[in-house]
Amino acid sequence: GTGRARAPFFAPDGMSVGFFTGEPGDLKVVRIEGGPPRVLVSDSASGFGGDWGEDGFIYYPGIGSQRWRVPAEGGPPEAISVLDTAANVQEHAAPDFLSTGRHALVQLWQGSTSNAEIGLLTFETGQAVRLVDGIWARELPWGDILYGTPTGSIFLASLDVDAGVLGPGIPVLEGVRVESFSAFPQIAFSRTGTLVYQTGSGAADERVVRVRPDGTLAPVDTAWLGDFGAIAISPDGRQLALSVLEEG
Repeated sequence: GTGRARAPFFAPDGMSVGFFTGEPGDLKVVRIEGGPPRVLVSDSASGFGGDWGEDGFIYYPGIGSQRWRVPAEGGPPEAISVLDTAANVQEHAAPDFLSTGRHALVQLWQGSTSNAEIGLLTFETGQAVRLVDGIWARELPWGDILYGTPTGSIFLASLDVDAGVLGPGIPVLEGVRVESFSAFPQIAFSRTGTLVYQTGSGAADERVVRVRPDGTLAPVDTAWLGDFGAIAISPDGRQLALSVLEEG
């Protein structure tokens, strides 16, 4: 019952997983030992990052590209963020519910990975203040913040929640793979402090290749790198049609 699943995330106790289907689509929850998934939100949740808070709510992007939350046991969803359209903020994406119980880290999406920022969202006001240039941020178990850039660099910094200020970034990793479609780095960590990540050279480093019958790969053009999708081959097999996501 988890067909078309994307962007999975764990419950705090590790016994359930939340995930999305479609864009927009459903927000569902399933126990890790199996059983049918439960639908918490129908046809209005975006698969660009969810987070399961210790307070019993699941936080997710929904209608209007705002940040929403819904009780993990089921119930009506509610909007908890307001987009700063004057600053061209189009979405509050990739949420991370903070241990304060009153805040979340969000990506301030402004149309491109090149100008995305990390913001601190306060639930009481629904406003998000800018912290640093970046595409993804998470609170570590001991309270520091881990954040990433479009080039695949990962930094560590301290956060003053009351002042809404992030301290200087300390380099932690380079060359972490950045997913071209979602602009999220392929990295996660455990509560014991262990990082797992996929290496790569950031966004826009995909190649178009042929797969031979023996399984080996042959690049169409070794120098052609980009964010590619929706590939279709012509009937005579001599041409390709495809989409290319470019800057901005």
